[in-house]
Amino acid sequence: MTDLLLLDSNLFQAIKAAPATPPALLWLAIVIAKIPIYLIPAGMVALWLRNAPRDRELALRTFAALVLTIASSFLIGEIWMRPRPFLDGLGPAWMPHRDSPSFPSNHASIMMASAFCLWYAGRRATALAWGWVTLFVSLARIYLGVHYPLDIVAGWLLGAATATIAWRVPRRN
Repeated sequence: MTDLLLLDSNLFQAIKAAPATPPALLWLAIVIAKIPIYLIPAGMVALWLRNAPRDRELALRTFAALVLTIASSFLIGEIWMRPRPFLDGLGPAWMPHRDSPSFPSNHASIMMASAFCLWYAGRRATALAWGWVTLFVSLARIYLGVHYPLDIVAGWLLGAATATIAWRVPRRN
């Protein structure tokens, strides 16, 4: 396990922003790291308001996946309270962030859960596009010093798992 954490720390050091990073690049990374997640509830509301059965099912299953994701992430964080990189003394956080468990990444898990829900709903092109957005958000959060790479990978796996569970529950007629 220590080898894996050492690799994780080394990857973090290779990805994180340097002190000489231009402020405009940090600002762009902050926008990427923070804003896209707000598109998820907006999209769920839009799907619900369309009043089509398939759209409402996608909204409901995504909601279920996100509730399961957030609850699971909280429990994992309580079991293994991994400090964020900036609290481990590995450099500054380039955006304000509270002292909460780093593992797993809530942003990565929520973004990936919604991408998998889109995939399971048959919206393949949108799911792939959202997968790319998820990747950029995830990398930005490492770059800004608030997550280790393994936090992100764990978030992706958690999001994929919770979306899969949400879509395996039989549909009521």
